[in-house]
Amino acid sequence: FGQWDYQINANWNSTVSLSANGYWTQYIGNELNLTPRFALVRKLGNHQRIIAKIASGYSPPSIAELRPSAGTINTNLKSEKGWNKEITWRGKYAFFDWDLTAYQFDLDETIVIRRAADGSDYFVNAGKTTQQGIELTYTVQLGQHLSLRNSESIQNFRFGDYVSGTKNYAGNRLTGTSPYQHASLLQWQIHPRLLWNSQFLFTDFLYLNDANTTVLASSRVWNSKISYQRKHWELWLTVENMTNELYVSGPDLNATGNRFYNASPGRYFQAGLKITLN
Repeated sequence: FGQWDYQINANWNSTVSLSANGYWTQYIGNELNLTPRFALVRKLGNHQRIIAKIASGYSPPSIAELRPSAGTINTNLKSEKGWNKEITWRGKYAFFDWDLTAYQFDLDETIVIRRAADGSDYFVNAGKTTQQGIELTYTVQLGQHLSLRNSESIQNFRFGDYVSGTKNYAGNRLTGTSPYQHASLLQWQIHPRLLWNSQFLFTDFLYLNDANTTVLASSRVWNSKISYQRKHWELWLTVENMTNELYVSGPDLNATGNRFYNASPGRYFQAGLKITLN
């Protein structure tokens, strides 16, 4: 790995790096990958920056993907490789900060999960995918002891040249990815030892199979927690899924016989006591 930083002037900075990675398995053989990265930063006064990045990367299949639950070693699985291009606008002030990023990630040999008739998992390379998106994270300090943090994600992830047997899935949405997600976290320091937070999660619809014929509906989940802390112990109470939303947080993608769904818990309460011994 090598990196070169160059300060162009007071407002411009650049970084160039190159990483060489070797990968070897008995079944796939040797792989040597060179992954360059280039970044350019423009300061906009003392509180804002624009950051542009272009980077190459690769991800070899994991052991769980090479030898999934079926127990058969997949000797045909290839490493994922791709190029990512993104631009970020970042700002930080006393009571407000944000991070806004637009990106496009072009990935080759995307690894996707399949399920056999007996319910066991296996993985295949799905050719090219294009992953475009916009991500926004911002925090607002509403008071000395009250803050709100939000994150938004808009995603347009689609298969490129993915053909499985006689079926062509090019242009379909990437299985298991939602076009929009939102998360909010409200924190209130009621007392130096008493903290309350409320979390809201929204996940838009997503497709459960590569053919995009089965849809998982959107979900809205509210969680809340209050905790009281002392030096050596903490007492807390949580309410999960406050509105008793019917949803699935971890579906089985491309499941045989349309066995996609693993229902998540309804509304439930938890209380706990944590003791620290020094």
